[in-house]
Amino acid sequence: MRNNYIKNTLSLLSGNSLGQLITIGALPILSRLYSTSDLGTFFFVISLSTIAASVLSLQSHLTIVLSKNNAYSDLNCSLLISIITHLTFQILIIFLLLPETIFGYKIPDLIFYSPVISFLTSTQLSFEGYLNHGQHYKILSQIKILRASIMVFIQIIPALIWQSFPQLLIYGYISSLASINLLLFKHIKPKPFTFNMKLTKTYWVNYRHILTLNTPIALLNTASNQLPYIFINTLFGSDFTGYYGMAQRIVGTPLSLLGQSIGTVFYQKAAKFKNQSKRIIPLIWKTAKMLLKYGILPLIPLIIVSRPLLKFFLGNEWDMTGLVIQLLSPWLLVSYLNYVFSYLISVLKLQSKMIWYEIFLLSVRAVALYCGYYFFVSFNYSIAFFSLTGFISNLTFISLMIHFTLQYEQSRYKKI
Repeated sequence: MRNNYIKNTLSLLSGNSLGQLITIGALPILSRLYSTSDLGTFFFVISLSTIAASVLSLQSHLTIVLSKNNAYSDLNCSLLISIITHLTFQILIIFLLLPETIFGYKIPDLIFYSPVISFLTSTQLSFEGYLNHGQHYKILSQIKILRASIMVFIQIIPALIWQSFPQLLIYGYISSLASINLLLFKHIKPKPFTFNMKLTKTYWVNYRHILTLNTPIALLNTASNQLPYIFINTLFGSDFTGYYGMAQRIVGTPLSLLGQSIGTVFYQKAAKFKNQSKRIIPLIWKTAKMLLKYGILPLIPLIIVSRPLLKFFLGNEWDMTGLVIQLLSPWLLVSYLNYVFSYLISVLKLQSKMIWYEIFLLSVRAVALYCGYYFFVSFNYSIAFFSLTGFISNLTFISLMIHFTLQYEQSRYKKI
């Protein structure tokens, strides 16, 4: 079991790591082909699309992994695709009805690509949930590499041959998502959803807590993490959004993907342990050690020398990015642990408890970002306040997850 767990984790890590190396390796070219404003607008659009995707999926991709047999796994996957398609059309109508300006703020033209990005992101989530249920980690690893390669190719090559324009960034992102979805669709071959009262009723009884509670939790959590893009773009402009987005791309995204890689395997294993009445706490400690070994320790030297290093790596125009990384470092070094342990919310059915935590966290982060603007009119202060609140809240979250897991296991063993 131990060897299999580590093997699956390392399989996903290798794919994610190579995919990130491709993406990060392209940044010196992207930073010289596109302006800080172009990349800032791109990061802003992707941020809004990520928030919309958390609603579109209804987080029901989590139910695929929890399925006890292949029949329910097939039902969950086909049902999810139907739900995503239906909701996408509704979101598309809302976007088409948006005015050119809201409260004096001009909406970027690129924002109208958000429904497409959200749809493709949500369907990929469902396909990945299906592959995770079947433990097809090699395929999950390969698609990370392919997606990064397609995105970088389309964002760079046409700009080098002809000229760069902001839409190319979006076209590369959409093309990579569409290609991966097509390949996964051909591999999985999901069956068309046909209504089955018995299976659907059982599905609702078993997973209603995910559908009705995980969705608002995911929306609040995603909005909380994407909040800086919205605040910075509105209060300080797209150039500063570019600095923040580049810092996240260099450090935040690799950390989150590392957490997701380990978390994907952790979720499947924790769900299996629960179904087999095995203890989850030893798995938590083993995973925490793995996170420390592969994530935090290697990144500490990078954070210390980030400012001079990134000035050389990205160009003089991006000097501010190194400072942003240093300001965000307390939050970043702890936040990626949440990508793993947040899966315990679904495994232990903690949704009703954690939704209040997410509401509080979103409110505190919004206040922290705005305080930096209101009291100091300073981008740096806003980022520093955001990082500090994130560091404290993430440590609190990890402590709560361990507490609830211990509480669950103690009550279960008492019943036995």
